[in-house]
Amino acid sequence: MILCTKQTHNIILILCKKEGNIMKKKELERIKHLLIVVDVVNGFVRKGNLADSRLEESIPEIVRLVDDYYCSNNGIIFIRDAHTLNCAEFDRLQVHCLDGSYESEIIDELKPYEKYAYIYKKNCTSAFMLKEFRRDIALMRQLKEICLIGWCTDICVMNLGIDLRNYFDQINKKVDIIIPSYAVGTYHVQKVHESVEWGNMAFRFMEQAGLRVVKKYERK
Repeated sequence: MILCTKQTHNIILILCKKEGNIMKKKELERIKHLLIVVDVVNGFVRKGNLADSRLEESIPEIVRLVDDYYCSNNGIIFIRDAHTLNCAEFDRLQVHCLDGSYESEIIDELKPYEKYAYIYKKNCTSAFMLKEFRRDIALMRQLKEICLIGWCTDICVMNLGIDLRNYFDQINKKVDIIIPSYAVGTYHVQKVHESVEWGNMAFRFMEQAGLRVVKKYERK
C-alpha cells in the first residue's frame, strides 16, 4: 500500500511508458532529484543463496524514501538483479536472482510503486553498464542530486555510485550523490563476509570517491 495521501501521483510517467520515447525524453529532462533503489529484491532478503533476513532492518527507511519521492513527483529508478543462467558473475558468487524468478522480483513493500518508477534489469554488479541506463541518465539535463539506496552496500550500491561519480566528473556536471546509511545493507557470512565490516569499508571507499554518506536523509 502506498503511504502517501497527497494527490500528486506521477501520471506523466505512466503515460511515458505507454506513449513512447518522445514523452519519456521530456519526463527525464525535468528530473532534478533522483532516487535510485538498487536490488531491493526477494533474492537478497527473502529467498535464495544470497538472502539475508538482516536486511529487513533497512526496509522501513527504504519505503519511507521511495514514498517521499513518489509524493513529491521526483524521479525514481528501480534496479533489479536479473541474471542469465550462464552469468559470468556466478564464477565468484553463488547462483542468485535469475531473470524471471521470484528472487529477481521487487519486494512486496515496493510493488505498489513499480508502475511509477523507471526499471532496469542487470546481469552484473553495476547498472551503469546498461546502455539504456546511461542513455536515460544523460537525458536528465537538470539533475542536481541522486539519493542511492538498496543492497548490497559493498557490491552493487558501491559499484554504481562510484561509476556515477566518475561519469559526472568526466563531463564536468555537478551532481551530489548521497548514500543514507540506514537505507543500505549487505549480507552476512560469519568470518567470510562480515556485514558491518564490509559495509563500513564500502562507506569509506565511497566517501573517498566523492560520494556523501549520511545517517539521516531528508530530500531538499
